[in-house]
Amino acid sequence: MKAIRAAGGVPVLAHPGQYGSFEIIPDLVKAGLEGIEVLHPHHGHAEEERAISYADQYHLIKTGGSDFHGDYGEKPIRLGSMSPGTECVNALKLRKKSMAINDVVLKNIDL
Repeated sequence: MKAIRAAGGVPVLAHPGQYGSFEIIPDLVKAGLEGIEVLHPHHGHAEEERAISYADQYHLIKTGGSDFHGDYGEKPIRLGSMSPGTECVNALKLRKKSMAINDVVLKNIDL
């Protein structure tokens, strides 16, 4: 999380349903997680609903993507087939701005 934030990125957990990584979300949130991939070709309805639940609980941005790897993927996937829409892009941009503001405020606090 620190490296992503230091590079100006917004940390997002990729396809938690595919790797069964839901249980680490609370710790990742404490470490600075800002989003979770909800839409993914290897997520079924149950995984999507679980990711949405965590996103709502922890105020995470709901992202998604086709995870397109050309002919090298596990199964045929159409590029752009799991798009979360421009709302997601806008939310990521806003979160990046708020993260930058929070970082400046924290640096100026004398602890």
